[in-house]
Amino acid sequence: MSQSRIVIELSKWTQGSSAPTRRSVRRNAVANCWLGGVLIVAALAGTTVRVLLGPTWELLGMAFLAGAGAVAVWNGVRHLRGLRDLPPGSVDDPVPFAAPHAFAIEGNEVVFPSAFGRAEERWPLARVSVSVVRRFGHDWLRLSCPGFRTRKFPARSFDVPLAMIEGIIAKETSFRGS
Repeated sequence: MSQSRIVIELSKWTQGSSAPTRRSVRRNAVANCWLGGVLIVAALAGTTVRVLLGPTWELLGMAFLAGAGAVAVWNGVRHLRGLRDLPPGSVDDPVPFAAPHAFAIEGNEVVFPSAFGRAEERWPLARVSVSVVRRFGHDWLRLSCPGFRTRKFPARSFDVPLAMIEGIIAKETSFRGS
């Protein structure tokens, strides 16, 4: 059995031009948390005033304001947790939001690389099913495995045809002894 590594690369455009620094991600995350908190407090104050003094039809706007605030807080907290999970480094180190490649086949596993806020994931190659699906007028590569979240990649994120990637996975599955 071969233990080689086959890497399925992403197109260059998916990698972005430059990665933000840890300092800028932290600053933006803290700003999101503060902004969200201010929006939620403003919505609560506005709701209290409207209930006590005026027409309640304006409560819909307050609910929207509170919802926007909650999304901002959630986004800030998510980014702060992602920073916490990065390996130690300088505040001026870049934060890679994109994965370095789509996935790799190592031994009898399909390996999805770690990316910001997401740990590396390994699937047993024998249980992986691959298909090309049409969604939103475009072809997508769909990888699924029982017990794991389905992964989907748009065709334009690869430099090679999806049929070729499908063939590589099928060949490796049969070659490595499903």
